[in-house]
Amino acid sequence: MKKSSIEIKSKDLINAICKELILADKHHDIQSIILTGSFGRDEPTYRYDNKKLTLKSDIEIILVYKNNKGKRNLKIIKKQITQKFQEDLNIMLISELRLKKKNNFNYSILSEKKKTLFTYDLYNGSKTIYGNDYLKKNVDVLDIDNYEAKRIIANRIGEYIYKNEHFDTFNNLQWKSKIILAIGSSWLIMNKKYSSSYRSQHTLINQNQEEIRKMLGNNFINDYNSSFEFLRNSGVAYNINENSIIEYLKIINLYFQENNIRRSKVNSVSRKIKYLLKYSKCGFKYGIFNFEDHILQALIDEFISQNSNITKTSKVWHSTLY
Repeated sequence: MKKSSIEIKSKDLINAICKELILADKHHDIQSIILTGSFGRDEPTYRYDNKKLTLKSDIEIILVYKNNKGKRNLKIIKKQITQKFQEDLNIMLISELRLKKKNNFNYSILSEKKKTLFTYDLYNGSKTIYGNDYLKKNVDVLDIDNYEAKRIIANRIGEYIYKNEHFDTFNNLQWKSKIILAIGSSWLIMNKKYSSSYRSQHTLINQNQEEIRKMLGNNFINDYNSSFEFLRNSGVAYNINENSIIEYLKIINLYFQENNIRRSKVNSVSRKIKYLLKYSKCGFKYGIFNFEDHILQALIDEFISQNSNITKTSKVWHSTLY
């Protein structure tokens, strides 16, 4: 299928979803509908399965509310929408106040100086498809918290391990390649070169090959490009050696340690309380103070050492931080 045909297919799908969301909003409480994730960046992934074109990306949609009716409405809307579409829809809520202040979380009292990767991507890699456009403001790449470089890698490892028991061979290859792309994103964040678009990241990685080779070795660029072709251009499935991933992670992990990347600078009080309540159900296995970093660091360390305990850690991660 030609790119133009894929673009038409994507546009028709998003228009249909947006129409149903508006119809489901009986009391006209939605201020805005924002398309984020791969569709917001105009780079969803399609592959041919048995000669049939299949969407492999989920569709991430943000509903913006001015009042506190959002949670109640979301349950109703999700039930109605998911019955009408077979695609994997991820619908979330964001308050109008959060968008206006460029806060990281819905219930922040003060605006955080440092921003999450999600906040950066929201303003730089998303688009409004209905209602008020709150994305005219911008978030600078310099405002991204360096801790996000660590978080993106640990989260990918957490997802890979947590879901791995349900993977077939193809899924396994996909997620190993996702870890490689996360390592590339991490390097870009640390060097203040990050871009929301994976295609832009791909260009930036190749423009900075010399620096990257000095840090990660000569093979990383090939592994990155092959993973990118597989995941983003529907290329040949790439089977990266897990030992290579471990070697790259050792280098990145050492960088985190040398630069004292051990604590997030973006969490609000409400976010910390939310994490703590979830974490309390897991038995405080990783201590009380700075437990978020202890969990994420454990995922990285245990993957590197191939510690079988990582399966339990991934469950704590999923219950607490996912």
